[in-house]
Amino acid sequence: MKIPLQIVNEQVEVAAILRATKHRIGLANVNFVVDTRSNKSFLGYGEILRLNLPTTGLQFSEHTRIGGCTFKMFKLSGVTLSFEDEKGGIFRVKPNNMHVVVPTKKGEERENATRIPSILGLDFLKETKMALCVNPSRDTAYFDLE
Repeated sequence: MKIPLQIVNEQVEVAAILRATKHRIGLANVNFVVDTRSNKSFLGYGEILRLNLPTTGLQFSEHTRIGGCTFKMFKLSGVTLSFEDEKGGIFRVKPNNMHVVVPTKKGEERENATRIPSILGLDFLKETKMALCVNPSRDTAYFDLE
Protein backbone atom coordinates (compact mmCIF):
# COMPACT_ATOMS: atom_id res chain seq x y z
CA MET A 1 0.00 0.00 0.00
CA LYS A 2 1.24 3.48 -0.87
CA ILE A 3 0.35 6.77 0.80
CA PRO A 4 1.05 9.69 -1.55
CA LEU A 5 3.13 12.59 -0.23
CA GLN A 6 3.78 16.01 -1.73
CA ILE A 7 7.03 17.82 -2.40
CA VAL A 8 6.40 21.47 -1.47
CA ASN A 9 9.15 24.11 -1.24
CA GLU A 10 11.86 21.43 -1.20
CA GLN A 11 10.13 19.59 1.69
CA VAL A 12 8.24 16.32 1.75
CA GLU A 13 4.79 16.84 3.27
CA VAL A 14 1.79 14.69 4.09
CA ALA A 15 -1.74 15.61 5.09
CA ALA A 16 -3.33 13.65 7.92
CA ILE A 17 -6.46 13.66 10.02
CA LEU A 18 -5.55 13.76 13.70
CA ARG A 19 -7.86 12.47 16.39
CA ALA A 20 -7.11 12.74 20.10
CA THR A 21 -10.39 12.69 22.00
CA LYS A 22 -8.54 12.40 25.32
CA HIS A 23 -7.15 15.86 24.55
CA ARG A 24 -10.44 17.33 23.21
CA ILE A 25 -9.56 16.98 19.54
CA GLY A 26 -12.33 15.25 17.57
CA LEU A 27 -10.95 15.38 14.02
CA ALA A 28 -8.45 17.93 12.73
CA ASN A 29 -6.54 18.34 9.49
CA VAL A 30 -2.80 18.53 10.11
CA ASN A 31 0.01 18.91 7.58
CA PHE A 32 3.26 17.26 8.58
CA VAL A 33 6.75 17.68 7.16
CA VAL A 34 8.47 14.30 6.87
CA ASP A 35 11.94 14.88 8.30
CA THR A 36 14.33 11.93 8.48
CA ARG A 37 16.84 14.10 10.38
CA SER A 38 14.40 14.37 13.29
CA ASN A 39 14.41 11.59 15.88
CA LYS A 40 11.05 12.73 17.30
CA SER A 41 7.64 13.36 15.80
CA PHE A 42 5.66 16.28 17.12
CA LEU A 43 2.90 18.80 16.61
CA GLY A 44 4.35 22.27 16.09
CA TYR A 45 3.49 25.11 18.43
CA GLY A 46 1.38 26.89 15.78
CA GLU A 47 -0.68 23.73 15.40
CA ILE A 48 -1.14 23.49 19.18
CA LEU A 49 -2.49 27.04 19.23
CA ARG A 50 -4.77 26.42 16.21
CA LEU A 51 -6.21 23.27 17.79
CA ASN A 52 -6.45 24.90 21.23
CA LEU A 53 -4.69 21.86 22.65
CA PRO A 54 -4.23 22.08 26.42
CA THR A 55 -0.67 21.16 27.40
CA THR A 56 -1.25 21.15 31.15
CA GLY A 57 -1.28 17.59 32.38
CA LEU A 58 0.93 16.29 29.56
CA GLN A 59 4.02 14.34 30.57
CA PHE A 60 7.26 16.34 30.14
CA SER A 61 9.75 14.53 27.94
CA GLU A 62 12.77 16.80 27.39
CA HIS A 63 14.08 20.20 26.34
CA THR A 64 15.08 20.56 22.69
CA ARG A 65 16.24 23.24 20.27
CA ILE A 66 14.52 23.61 16.91
CA GLY A 67 15.10 26.44 14.46
CA GLY A 68 16.97 28.55 17.00
CA CYS A 69 14.21 28.29 19.64
CA THR A 70 14.26 26.28 22.87
CA PHE A 71 11.20 24.12 23.47
CA LYS A 72 9.76 21.91 26.16
CA MET A 73 8.67 18.63 24.59
CA PHE A 74 5.67 16.81 26.04
CA LYS A 75 4.40 13.31 25.22
CA LEU A 76 1.00 13.26 23.50
CA SER A 77 -0.75 9.93 24.02
CA GLY A 78 -3.97 8.56 22.59
CA VAL A 79 -3.44 9.95 19.09
CA THR A 80 -4.76 8.44 15.87
CA LEU A 81 -3.49 9.63 12.50
CA SER A 82 -5.46 8.81 9.34
CA PHE A 83 -3.95 8.99 5.86
CA GLU A 84 -5.52 8.53 2.44
CA ASP A 85 -3.83 5.82 0.38
CA GLU A 86 -3.36 5.83 -3.40
CA LYS A 87 -6.70 4.08 -3.97
CA GLY A 88 -8.72 6.46 -1.80
CA GLY A 89 -8.83 4.12 1.20
CA ILE A 90 -8.04 5.22 4.74
CA PHE A 91 -5.02 3.97 6.66
CA ARG A 92 -5.04 4.62 10.42
CA VAL A 93 -2.12 4.44 12.80
CA LYS A 94 -1.82 5.08 16.54
CA PRO A 95 1.74 6.29 17.08
CA ASN A 96 3.15 5.83 20.58
CA ASN A 97 5.83 8.47 20.14
CA MET A 98 3.90 11.65 19.28
CA HIS A 99 4.89 14.83 21.11
CA VAL A 100 4.00 18.50 21.26
CA VAL A 101 6.51 21.34 21.54
CA VAL A 102 6.02 24.52 23.57
CA PRO A 103 8.56 27.37 23.49
CA THR A 104 10.25 28.19 26.78
CA LYS A 105 10.49 31.94 26.15
CA LYS A 106 7.94 34.63 25.42
CA GLY A 107 8.01 37.54 23.00
CA GLU A 108 9.70 37.34 19.61
CA GLU A 109 11.02 33.80 20.12
CA ARG A 110 7.49 32.56 20.91
CA GLU A 111 6.22 34.27 17.75
CA ASN A 112 8.96 32.60 15.69
CA ALA A 113 8.06 29.25 17.26
CA THR A 114 4.65 29.32 15.56
CA ARG A 115 6.45 28.91 12.22
CA ILE A 116 7.99 25.57 13.17
CA PRO A 117 5.98 22.90 11.29
CA SER A 118 4.60 19.66 12.67
CA ILE A 119 7.09 16.85 12.02
CA LEU A 120 6.93 13.14 11.34
CA GLY A 121 10.42 11.88 12.13
CA LEU A 122 12.37 8.64 12.08
CA ASP A 123 10.57 7.37 15.19
CA PHE A 124 7.29 7.43 13.25
CA LEU A 125 8.76 5.61 10.24
CA LYS A 126 10.34 2.93 12.44
CA GLU A 127 7.25 2.39 14.58
CA THR A 128 4.84 2.16 11.63
CA LYS A 129 7.31 0.20 9.48
CA MET A 130 6.78 2.64 6.62
CA ALA A 131 9.41 3.20 3.97
CA LEU A 132 9.87 6.72 2.66
CA CYS A 133 10.32 6.81 -1.12
CA VAL A 134 11.24 10.13 -2.74
CA ASN A 135 12.24 10.96 -6.32
CA PRO A 136 12.58 14.75 -6.60
CA SER A 137 13.41 14.63 -10.33
CA ARG A 138 9.99 13.08 -10.95
CA ASP A 139 8.28 15.11 -8.21
CA THR A 140 7.03 11.91 -6.57
CA ALA A 141 7.05 10.84 -2.95
CA TYR A 142 5.12 8.28 -0.95
CA PHE A 143 5.08 6.09 2.15
CA ASP A 144 5.32 2.41 1.27
CA LEU A 145 3.83 0.01 3.79
CA GLU A 146 5.33 -3.44 4.26
